[in-house]
Amino acid sequence: MVKFNDQQKFAGCAADIYGVETVLILVLAKLDPSHLWYGTYSLVSPLWCRLFHTYCKKKVRFGRFYGYDQEIIKPVKLPCQYKICVAVGPDGTLYSGSHDNTIFVWSPEGEHLHTLEGHSNWVTCLVVDSDGTLYSGSHDKTIRVWSPEGEHLRTLEGHTDWVNCLVVGPDGNTLYSGACDGMIRVWSPEGEHLRTLEGHTVRCLAVSQDGTLYSGSHKTIQVWSPKGEHLRTFELEDTGTVTCLVVGPDNTLYSTSYDKTIRVWSPEGECLRTLEGHGTWVDRIAVGLDGTLYSGSHDKTIRLWLPEGENIHTLKGHTDWVDCIALGPDGTF
Repeated sequence: MVKFNDQQKFAGCAADIYGVETVLILVLAKLDPSHLWYGTYSLVSPLWCRLFHTYCKKKVRFGRFYGYDQEIIKPVKLPCQYKICVAVGPDGTLYSGSHDNTIFVWSPEGEHLHTLEGHSNWVTCLVVDSDGTLYSGSHDKTIRVWSPEGEHLRTLEGHTDWVNCLVVGPDGNTLYSGACDGMIRVWSPEGEHLRTLEGHTVRCLAVSQDGTLYSGSHKTIQVWSPKGEHLRTFELEDTGTVTCLVVGPDNTLYSTSYDKTIRVWSPEGECLRTLEGHGTWVDRIAVGLDGTLYSGSHDKTIRLWLPEGENIHTLKGHTDWVDCIALGPDGTF
């Protein structure tokens, strides 16, 4: 059993409660500098994970279903601790990934249908393609492929570190995975590894309708052609890690980071505007077909923004960080 002194226990709990990046840096530099990396929950290491589970109070998160008019349709208790990611299938089925290595499957009405098991570490990212196939990425360095019925079809291996993000290309025939090994791997629907893009530790991915790929990391966004050619780099000063990327219906790129803002970019890399309002980290965003932007933050709120950048609603109700947002086929989120 790993044992920690009182100072390390306090630092771990303080980082959990306050999200203090400096505390994490100090703790990890003292415990094991070789395992530092930028990723989920800022700086995390395998040793930090053990500290996190051993000494931080367990939490139960509550999911909330909102209609298009921002009315809470229903609160849904998600029984697993630390829900990390959610995705919605074309039929409205909801999937949630957790730190307990499982994926819960929910009906559109919020009924727990079944549980998908197989990963040996945290499930960090989920994506569903147009035919309902589910892809799940994990800290076990693998990607698992599941049928709409929940059957495990195959496991994609090749990453040498935690898988942080997944996105399906607009043609529905290309899967992109980003990881802490500094690689973006490109896969066919059958699981064949097509190519590898190298550049930076990948925190998040997004792809436009023309197949342009965007990858976010510490203070940078890299842009790639559909064939894997590196096109350009967006430099972000004083923003910390880029936490989420999403492309709107007009190919506008949105990015979030630890500086509490949302940045809006042209395809050429010009920062068109900066959206401000959240009180702390903005961790997740999603965009509707009409261009409405939804942002979730560690300030426990969800904000809705018009395409022009006006904040039209602030939704309150969660009692802890909003870690993930997904839009259903009917506009429910």
